[in-house]
Amino acid sequence: MSGWQYEVEWVAAMRGGVILTKDLVRLGLTQRQSQQATAGLHRLRRGAYALDLPDDVTARHHLRALAVILVHRTAVALSHTSAAAFYGLPVVDEQLDTIHLTASGEGLRAGSRNGIYSHRGPLRPGDLSSIDSCPVTSPTRTVLDCGRSLPLVESVSIADAALHQGLVDLPGLRRRLIDLGNLVGVPATRRMIYMTDPNAESPGETRVRLILAMAGFHVASQVEIVNRSGDFLGRVDFKLKGLPVVVEFDGRAKYSEGRSVEAELWQEKKRHDAIENAGYKVVRVTWNLFARPAEIIRLVEEASAVVRARGAA
Repeated sequence: MSGWQYEVEWVAAMRGGVILTKDLVRLGLTQRQSQQATAGLHRLRRGAYALDLPDDVTARHHLRALAVILVHRTAVALSHTSAAAFYGLPVVDEQLDTIHLTASGEGLRAGSRNGIYSHRGPLRPGDLSSIDSCPVTSPTRTVLDCGRSLPLVESVSIADAALHQGLVDLPGLRRRLIDLGNLVGVPATRRMIYMTDPNAESPGETRVRLILAMAGFHVASQVEIVNRSGDFLGRVDFKLKGLPVVVEFDGRAKYSEGRSVEAELWQEKKRHDAIENAGYKVVRVTWNLFARPAEIIRLVEEASAVVRARGAA
């Protein structure tokens, strides 16, 4: 590898994996060397390239978003789902096809173009932050913007994760929401805040909770279960209020590293049996059931009917 190739890789590494056409000029590369350099790179957008293009959708979005920020001529910040992805919040892959920018000045034309959605709106100093020198909207503003623009399940999943990680708090969300006034989507954001639960530990748990809530079930999350002797049996994802019915989301991510799946499943079965032996009815929800929410509701209704028939409450 020649000296200029090392310099290209060094500049890209300093920029989070992105190198700009103007960087090649500053390195003093000849036209032929610049052509050789860009031929071995991955084009992110006009004037911006990456050394490598990762398979991971979120990581690829990071590179594309960083490239947009670096070549943009006006002061903008990543916002909405792009900012949420930078904070490590759960954004569905389909939302990562678009890069979201926000600016409060006149230098940004609102609308969608070439995979970039530009928003114009009021940005206070507290609405701005930075991650790895990249301007992004603050966690609070990001969650509220996602609430204004995403379907309820997706926005609540993001809000739950931000609350659980301590990036935001409910009083702060409510205060800033009032400040947003009559911006489009504020009613949807208000509903998102009402539906959040800081105890949610995964997007799967959020989905289960919302399905149950919309079906009229009242649940408590992350409940510790004990037997009649007061012995701790486990902490469950959800328990129906007023009934000994437990609902568990089985995302398999809860299984620890270093132990076989068989050993984990055996431990989970023993836990399940101990909870049921204590008088609870356990309903397990897996990812494939999200395509059939009526089936989840049916299982919970059947479990509720069983415990009612026992005279349990």
